[in-house]
Amino acid sequence: MNNKIAIIESVALEPHLETSGEIAIDFKKKNYEVVFFWVGYDLSWHDWDIDFISKILGGSINKKVVNFENILSSRGIKVRKIDNNIDSNNIKIWSDSFCGNLNKLKNYKYKNCNLGIGVASSLISYFNDFNFNPILELKKVRSLLFCSALIYERVLFYLKIEKPNKVLTFNGRFATCLPIVRAAEKLKIKVLRHERGSNFDKYEIYQNGVHDINYIKKKVNYYWRNNKNKNKIIKAQSYFNLRINRKPIGVDQGKVFVSNQKKGLLPELPVNKRIVVFYTTSNHEYASVSNFEFNQIQAFKKMLKVVNNFPDIYLVIRVHPNNNRKNNIDDKLWTQFSNYKNICVITSQDAYDTYALMKRANIVVSYSSTIALEASYFGKPVVVLKKFWWTQKKSILLIDNIKDLSKIFNKNYKFKKIKKIACLPVANYILNYGKKFRYYKPESFYKGKFLGQTLTWKSYLIRFFELFSLNFYYLFLKKKFLYFYNTYL
Repeated sequence: MNNKIAIIESVALEPHLETSGEIAIDFKKKNYEVVFFWVGYDLSWHDWDIDFISKILGGSINKKVVNFENILSSRGIKVRKIDNNIDSNNIKIWSDSFCGNLNKLKNYKYKNCNLGIGVASSLISYFNDFNFNPILELKKVRSLLFCSALIYERVLFYLKIEKPNKVLTFNGRFATCLPIVRAAEKLKIKVLRHERGSNFDKYEIYQNGVHDINYIKKKVNYYWRNNKNKNKIIKAQSYFNLRINRKPIGVDQGKVFVSNQKKGLLPELPVNKRIVVFYTTSNHEYASVSNFEFNQIQAFKKMLKVVNNFPDIYLVIRVHPNNNRKNNIDDKLWTQFSNYKNICVITSQDAYDTYALMKRANIVVSYSSTIALEASYFGKPVVVLKKFWWTQKKSILLIDNIKDLSKIFNKNYKFKKIKKIACLPVANYILNYGKKFRYYKPESFYKGKFLGQTLTWKSYLIRFFELFSLNFYYLFLKKKFLYFYNTYL
């Protein structure tokens, strides 16, 4: 049997490149023939690139990649550099021909291969906007389409030479990652994806898509069955206690989204109405990769039509309290409903307590936020508008049709008794999934050493700024440049 794995990468930012090195060494120790190919060279603008001012100050992705390749070579891993002189004229014609809305971009195909969905995915995440309008950023859209098709051709050429029986790459959903997956699939080669694990000291390998809902559900059950810790129920329960007590967990990468909220603080709510709380999500990954019938805002509007038929319902929209979103796009999206009768909109910046609101709610509704799982665990009636990997039939009411809400919102509707135990496998998974690093030693979510070396794209000048706490000047230069670039270029 051909035990040969080709590790093909286009994203060099930490810890993703280092993770591929970890996996490369692990496969080498299992007597695989391991080859590495950096396919992200000589690309125009793409969403994983460092900014122009960082390059002016000496930053270089290529420098990091070369250092990384040298380490792999010293470990007996073959590093390939293939210049196949791809004629990019036809790719350029194809990419520059795109002009359309988001749906058209998601379905834009190169040689009958849908690469547009990866470009849409990247830009939705880059701009943190699941209603991203390609026309407003057409230059970036076309650049990413070009990069995606170029990588697709590079990988096809490379795989036909190497003939591995497995390919591994990062994530698989982005503009520069998806073509790696598509090229391997075209040649019927097994694809593995790697991503972060449940904490910064872990990584995970996915046999199927990272966002394959049914596959992740199987992984949830696998981790639960194979957790032999006699205290696994107590530990799984700790997830919900950590959440409600505002403590960070690994997958949050050190963030506590409710940290700026005042405990117990609620808006003025009517005492003579049923309170339905809709928790929004800022999960742009699923907005970019899913092909659901309705996106979040469409599903909400359909729900709103049903709610309007019940004058005894007061609807509260709690916008996800992620304070790092650019331009508060979600706040602008949801405050459009603030003038509606019997609706209160709580923005991401408001200090009202998410969990006190949950306690006050008669019904909790969400599209894809995991707070629905938390609400279910704490005994609240929960309705979810679309299926995700964490939805459990025994603890959450997953509706199959928006029209079913007319029955559910009736004040005489009897919700089934909550099954707390059904929430625990998901909590266990969130806390534990992944495998611990052995060769990469993380110091934080974005920093660490691979086999004792710090691999960085940063120049000595940039590191000088950081070493002497002069980040202000570096960030000031970046801000001024970006303003100039966006205004005049």
